[in-house]
Amino acid sequence: MRSRSISQQPRRFSETGAWEPWLEFVVKGIRSQAAEAVTRTNDLRDLRREYERTYGHEKTAADRLAMRLFKQPYVTTNDIAELLDVTQQTARNAIQELEGQDVLTETTGKKRYQEFKAVDIFDILDQPLE
Repeated sequence: MRSRSISQQPRRFSETGAWEPWLEFVVKGIRSQAAEAVTRTNDLRDLRREYERTYGHEKTAADRLAMRLFKQPYVTTNDIAELLDVTQQTARNAIQELEGQDVLTETTGKKRYQEFKAVDIFDILDQPLE
């Protein structure tokens, strides 16, 4: 007997009237996704609290940038200069400081037109789904 794909399952259930197994399958999938969303949200909230303890005083441009990564976790030097209303050099200094603390990492491998991502935030977002 040939294996049926998931997309063929609803038709088979409607033809045989066996909707309960199909609905149970769908509900389990929704429950699993909801649980994963809650876990990621909690992990992000915990990380935000940690950042608030470390960078929340916002005394430096690097502190201010770290706190804003939750709204914009992928940035360029120009983005940072505009976001923080600072010079390009101050933006580069903030990037360099946060790279040294493993908060940001460069993603392009280029010397110019570099882009940076928030390491901890993307670690949470990129966790494999169970």
